[in-house]
Amino acid sequence: MMAEENVYLTGYPGSGKTYLVNKFINENKKSGKRIAITASTGVAATHINGQTIHSYCGFNLSKIPNLKLIENVKNTDILIIDEISMLSAEDFSKIDISIQKACQISKPFAGKQVILVGDFFQLPPVDRTGKTHFIYTSKSFRDLDLKICYLDEQHRQNDLDPLNNILMSIRNRNVNFEIRNKLNQKIEEYYLNDYIKLYSHNFDVARENLARNEQLGSKWYKYELSYKGEHRLREIYRSNVPSPDNVIIKVGSKVMFTVNKPEDGFVNGTMGEVKGFKNYKPVVRTIDSKYIFTEWHNWSFQNNELSIKQIPLKLAWAISIHKSQGMSLDRAEIDLSQSFCPGMGYVALSRLKSYKGLVLKGINSMSLVISNEAFESDKELRKLSQNNL
Repeated sequence: MMAEENVYLTGYPGSGKTYLVNKFINENKKSGKRIAITASTGVAATHINGQTIHSYCGFNLSKIPNLKLIENVKNTDILIIDEISMLSAEDFSKIDISIQKACQISKPFAGKQVILVGDFFQLPPVDRTGKTHFIYTSKSFRDLDLKICYLDEQHRQNDLDPLNNILMSIRNRNVNFEIRNKLNQKIEEYYLNDYIKLYSHNFDVARENLARNEQLGSKWYKYELSYKGEHRLREIYRSNVPSPDNVIIKVGSKVMFTVNKPEDGFVNGTMGEVKGFKNYKPVVRTIDSKYIFTEWHNWSFQNNELSIKQIPLKLAWAISIHKSQGMSLDRAEIDLSQSFCPGMGYVALSRLKSYKGLVLKGINSMSLVISNEAFESDKELRKLSQNNL
């Protein structure tokens, strides 16, 4: 990395990827290098004190040039993108093209040093056709001529934590009786707690959130999504708005923000609890004890031909395993009894910082499976990393 190579940095959970990137950033700042620190999602960006890759470069530079944005991209020497597995091949190529256009340089990522960080054992991104494409299937990934650096040692202070061994066993396809027994010890059919709940299906997420919200006796406020624009555009772009059509919020409601507004103290995925209302708008205390006065948000599409307005919140006693990617949780109650695709159990369990913070509501055989694609690509990445020694 210090030799100015383009690098894909990957490896086991707790192997020191974040630590290594922070050391790299500090060393390059000393020499005056200009570094863009980004991540694929707002939640992941907060973990590295950065911004989303989308807000850094934008996909619309060719349509509505943003001079400040272009200048920022031009002045970057090193681009870091964390949680790279959550970017689709399509989006990764768009990012490459946007940066080339901003800099007016026809080289991969305009010739900047690129450091990608992540782990392809996460759930793959899904494109508009329903197909899954990790970024390594894109031409932009191949054009970078990346050096693969695979970290395969544990460096967390809690490296003896049973959770680390469980995750290693799943990714190595070596789940034995001991591992299954360790997970079974965490299964509790009835367990009173206030842990965030992770489910495999959106139906269970909605059911849990509505039930918990109904239990609150406080006064409720209802927020309804509204449109301005043609009906045909509504049908096309409704799925791009992450807030529900109707949100009922009370004092005590657990909520999650659905947009990135770091200037106001939150990003997509920031969680908190509603503490009151001011002028019909919720006042949310986040998990790090910040108070946020929540304004309505407008999503605009097709050069403002369509505008969708809603409060940027949704209930969050429970979330889907897919939506949990990029999060880091001290504790969670996880239901893996309805896992339906490879990697789901690995993703859910790897959200936790320790075995102690885990409660399982159920588990099935699919929970402990990882995809052939992830397993084979991991073997190839290890081999390529050995070539760099």
